[in-house]
Amino acid sequence: MIEEIKKQLKEKATIFHTGGFRPTNEMGESWIGKVSYKKENEELPLDKDGNAMGALAMFFIDDLNTYPTILKGKYMMSVFISYDLLDHYDDSEGYFCIRLYDNKDGLVPCDWRFFEDGYSFPLSKEFVDNDYPVWEGLSSEMIDKIIKLENEEGIDYFDDIQEEQYAVHKIGGYPSYIQGGSDDDDDDFVFQITSDEKLGFNIVDSGNFYFSYFDQKWHLYGDFY
Repeated sequence: MIEEIKKQLKEKATIFHTGGFRPTNEMGESWIGKVSYKKENEELPLDKDGNAMGALAMFFIDDLNTYPTILKGKYMMSVFISYDLLDHYDDSEGYFCIRLYDNKDGLVPCDWRFFEDGYSFPLSKEFVDNDYPVWEGLSSEMIDKIIKLENEEGIDYFDDIQEEQYAVHKIGGYPSYIQGGSDDDDDDFVFQITSDEKLGFNIVDSGNFYFSYFDQKWHLYGDFY
């Protein structure tokens, strides 16, 4: 029964590690803290108040090991957030921007940064196939099944079923909820960006941002310790 549950739950994901290697600064390299490519004549996105957003990250996504539907056939994704985003935590629409590109978009270099001093790091990719949800991310049916096993066989979800829960920058897999999760369907989860100690990027108190796509638009949910 445990192996059957594991098979049902585990998902593939592409996780990203910050720094630790010499960057090439060439197209195809993902970064946190800057965006280096754009369409010609494209400008920094503005938030709902008319202020320029910060260039938080760019991900080259042509070789992921799993593809959320919205990313299929895409080459690069850039992520921008308003510096006032946390002041609009309950209604973040208009305070973040996701841009997707395919490999025919004729991307040109740019130098958009998140921090004024230009502090940023390259990201390395790792493919994993054993990402598991946090307890709050389980369906009610699955929770009932696991609780029954816990009561009858003395097993524990975190010790005997959940192999890994990757609370890092990640595309695909499961959101790494800290405070129980959102009301959105986790099936629409696309990627997450976490607080990053190397970058000096902190979401309130070591928190995470989770990005999902449904109803023809992007949604952002965040939580923290």
